[in-house]
Amino acid sequence: MMFEIKRDNVAGFIAKNWDAYSLESEKSDTWRKVAGKKDELALLDKFWLSRFGDGVLDPPIKCSLAYLAGALPRCFRSEHPITRRLYLSALKNMLVWPLQSLSPKAEFDTLIEAGIVMPQDRKSFPELFYSFDGKIFNANIRRYAAQFMVISSNARFDSPFSACEIGGGYGGFAELFCMNQKNLDNYYIIDLFETLAISMTYLAKQNPGGRRLFFVEKKGDLKGFQEKDCIVFIPASLAEEVLEARDVRLFVNSSSIMEMAKPVIERYFRIIQSYGGVYFYNYNSITRMENGELMAYDDLPYDSGWMPVFDRTINIPGMVSNIRETIRYRK
Repeated sequence: MMFEIKRDNVAGFIAKNWDAYSLESEKSDTWRKVAGKKDELALLDKFWLSRFGDGVLDPPIKCSLAYLAGALPRCFRSEHPITRRLYLSALKNMLVWPLQSLSPKAEFDTLIEAGIVMPQDRKSFPELFYSFDGKIFNANIRRYAAQFMVISSNARFDSPFSACEIGGGYGGFAELFCMNQKNLDNYYIIDLFETLAISMTYLAKQNPGGRRLFFVEKKGDLKGFQEKDCIVFIPASLAEEVLEARDVRLFVNSSSIMEMAKPVIERYFRIIQSYGGVYFYNYNSITRMENGELMAYDDLPYDSGWMPVFDRTINIPGMVSNIRETIRYRK
C-alpha cells in the first residue's frame, strides 16, 4: 500500500524519509548547486523563501521588507549569479507595487473571461500572490494558465484520463490543471525527493479539488492501484512505476528536461515512448549548457512514432535562450 499524504502528516513523512531519498537523487549540474538541505525542512511552508531564485519558483511579483530581509543571505550566498539579479528585481517590485498590480489585474480578468478557474485566495502566502476577487494570481499562475489553454486546445481526451508531470516544481501547475481539467482522473508527479517535498507540502495544504494524495514508496506500489481523483507522487528513482498506470494519456514537462543529464532524458523518453495514444507537452529552452555539455531541444530522442500537433517558439525578455513549446501525439 502507498503512503497517503495528508495536511497533518506531510512534515513528519518528509523529515523521516529525507536522508534516504536525497542520497539517491540524480543530481544534474544545476541541481547539485541548489540541492535541498535538511535544515531547511522547517521552511517548506515558505518554499519561495527557502528556494529564492534557485529555479523552483519564478520570482514573485509582490514583495515585502520581511521577505527581502529573509531572502538576502540566501541570495548572496548562492552560486547562481541570476539570484542576485532576481533579488534586485524583487526589490524594484516592492518599490513600485502600488502601480504594478494594474497590469496583472488586466491579465487576471482576461483569463477569468476565458474560463480559467483560479485558486482560492490564501492569507498564509501574502508575499507570493496578488489577491483579486477572492482568488490568487502571479507570474507563475499566468504561465500555467497559458500552458493549460495550449494543452486543452490541442489535445483531445474523449474519456477520463490521467496525466503525468515530470518535474512538478512547487506543485502550482498540478493545482491549476486539476482545477480546470474536468475529464481528469489521477495526476502523477515524478521528481527528485527534495522537490517532491515542496510540492507535497504545498498541495497537502491547498488540496485542489479535494483530491487524495499518495506517495509511491517502493516498486510495485502502483500495481493494482484502483483509487481515482488522486495526486500521486513518484520519486525519480522509481520513475518506471508510472508504467503500471496505463490510463496516462498526457505527459508534461515544463522547464526542467533540458537540465537533466542525457542518460536521464533517455530514461524518461523510454518511459513515455512505451505508451501509445499519448500526448507529450514539452516547454523548454531551445539550448542550454548542462553538465558541461550543450543541450539542444532538437536533439531530444523522440522516436518515429510521434506526430506534431503544436509547435511554437517563445521569446522571453532576459532569457539566455528562447523557449520551444510543442505538443506531439504518439499513436
